[in-house]
Amino acid sequence: MVIFLKKQFICLNVLIIFITIILSSCECRKRELSNLDKQWVEPYTLGQCIIFKSSLNNFDTFKVAAIREFYTDCNRIEKSEFQNNIISIELIPNNCPDKNYCRVSLEIQKDDESEAILPFIRVFTLEYAPSIQKKKLKTTQLKLSTTKKQYNSAFIFSSGDLTDSFGSHYLINFYWDKEDGLISYTTSKNEVFELLSKSSVN
Repeated sequence: MVIFLKKQFICLNVLIIFITIILSSCECRKRELSNLDKQWVEPYTLGQCIIFKSSLNNFDTFKVAAIREFYTDCNRIEKSEFQNNIISIELIPNNCPDKNYCRVSLEIQKDDESEAILPFIRVFTLEYAPSIQKKKLKTTQLKLSTTKKQYNSAFIFSSGDLTDSFGSHYLINFYWDKEDGLISYTTSKNEVFELLSKSSVN
């Protein structure tokens, strides 16, 4: 009887240890996006409308259709002990030059606490993916003819330099600013669209 109870006690301890290991393996540390990281997504609010005017007096209108904030799955055994904080934004245009690439997408992810994040950006057919293009972003000066606003450090993304082009190769470049977001883009026919206005959302 004593031997039986000892075996039960040992089995119980083993079970407790096993459960503890399983539970601890489910606990993950969260990597949080900093306020500096979030500057990339601050230009946009849900439901906002953004209007661009082109050098040929054409207009493109975008609506901020989705803003999501979430974390990657917690799976210490198969993936990582960390859950990365992610924010994604989708802008849908009124005009679709390429039905397979008919949106502007922005995503930021905190996957390294020691480094400043780089955004994933796709504007129509032109895409910058930091996981692939691990190069330093380039900035330039740009003055918009629509608003007369001067940007001293606008990020420039050009086809073949930092970015990949897909589908119909509709765009050859776009410009991005942390305060205003997408501010300009140029089509393959050299039609330049510039930010004209943003609606306020109550």
